[in-house]
Amino acid sequence: MGNILLFLFVISIILVANVIARIRDERITKLFFAFLFLLNIPIFILGVLFVVLPESRLDTIQPAGNIINLQDPITYGIILQLTAVWGILVTVGQTRHALFKNTPFKPQSPIHGLSLLAAGYLVGNVGLILSQGGLDQLSETAEPATLLDIITPGLLFSALGFMGVGIYIRRTYPETLRRLGLVSPTRADLFLSFRWIFGLVILQGIVGIVWGTLNPTEAEQLTTVNDVLLENVDTVWEWGLLALSAGLGEEVLFRGALQPVLGLPLTAVIFALGHVQYGFTPITLLIFVLGLILGYIRKQHNTTVAIMVHAGYNFTLGLLALSVPFLEQFVEETAWFFFHHVMTFVILSI
Repeated sequence: MGNILLFLFVISIILVANVIARIRDERITKLFFAFLFLLNIPIFILGVLFVVLPESRLDTIQPAGNIINLQDPITYGIILQLTAVWGILVTVGQTRHALFKNTPFKPQSPIHGLSLLAAGYLVGNVGLILSQGGLDQLSETAEPATLLDIITPGLLFSALGFMGVGIYIRRTYPETLRRLGLVSPTRADLFLSFRWIFGLVILQGIVGIVWGTLNPTEAEQLTTVNDVLLENVDTVWEWGLLALSAGLGEEVLFRGALQPVLGLPLTAVIFALGHVQYGFTPITLLIFVLGLILGYIRKQHNTTVAIMVHAGYNFTLGLLALSVPFLEQFVEETAWFFFHHVMTFVILSI
């Protein structure tokens, strides 16, 4: 229930920002940024409380029935404060102007300002997760996710992308598709996607082998976590649905909506940071490179091709993961290492 209310709150702010952007009233725009400024004050205060209160009192500042099991409350509180400080700074017009000179970013736009604020919140959320144990903690608490759990973020990302660019408020449906870079795929787009998918799967394999060789303990730990999380995704159609939802949702939001505003490099950084909830590993660098490649595809072609590459890449890794039990019977030890310790890292790429 809490997550639903949070999503509705976020959607409401996006809708309000779009309405204000359409009205183009300077006074209302200033009031909107003042509201965002005030929104960060309680977040900062909450961060201070996590730092100064003894652990025995922390349950008094957490929602009933949703108690966070914190390993390091002080670090958690500091990251909350830093996130709030970022949120406060980007609501100040001079800060936005200073950060994005000579870029497509429009400092006076409530939509662009909200995008910058949301990017900081995403990074802050990753920091909160990493501060409480990261992969080590997850390996102890991981539980199988349902298919709905896995595909829901993709659906939400798609909704955020469409609403963020102002569908039916600032843009008509055709205008929204053009703004997001969504077009009907051609045969050339399909062949182009196949080439990129093949190259990315090979790249993933190389990175995975190097990582598994240099740090086999961490690689095995992530494989175990991945096996637990994706235990219920064990058919081709489920992997297809998972790959499509991730590819569609993330590309509509990151490459379609955010990249034209924040630029390719920064969007790729945010994309990578959104996938480091298990800690900084060689796969993090791979995902950053993946973000750069998908951003390049969006810039040179369109978001549709980026979606096909992203979804096809995830689906290929999923098929390889499904084939592991069968390949174990026929391949030699080296090949088994490749498939088992490399291709089951797909959860990080999603």
